[in-house]
Amino acid sequence: MLGSSDIRFGGGVSYGFGRREPRFKWGPFRGQFLLNAYADHTWPLVEKGDNPPNYSAGFLAGARWIAANNTANFAPYLDFGWGFQLADRTTLDLPSELNSTPWAGTGIIFPVGKYEALFGFRFVHISNAGFVRPNRGQDELFLTSEIRL
Repeated sequence: MLGSSDIRFGGGVSYGFGRREPRFKWGPFRGQFLLNAYADHTWPLVEKGDNPPNYSAGFLAGARWIAANNTANFAPYLDFGWGFQLADRTTLDLPSELNSTPWAGTGIIFPVGKYEALFGFRFVHISNAGFVRPNRGQDELFLTSEIRL
């Protein structure tokens, strides 16, 4: 958690859908529309009374821009989007179970047989958008890996 006062570790799993979207084309980048459903579990580095481990699930929607093909066997990409998350309990930085999740990511795509592998980083800010005070929020950094069929 980058800017969070409740330092946590965690992991999760997700399932996504992406399709080429010509309206998202941006200069030399081809665009994709993304949908992603996920579940994760986080736990505090140091447990205090108001920062228990928690489970959450959410949905993300966004766009991916992939660099035009070049002579290399890989292509960089950029992601941006928004979503929401529902947690099983509140934590020190998240006083609401329902939260907003703007996110951004980057990485590389390369072929693996007839599939494509993606490795990257994703930054997610989780907060309740000011509906419950105090609204500290959590900043999370994910190491991501994907197989695209």
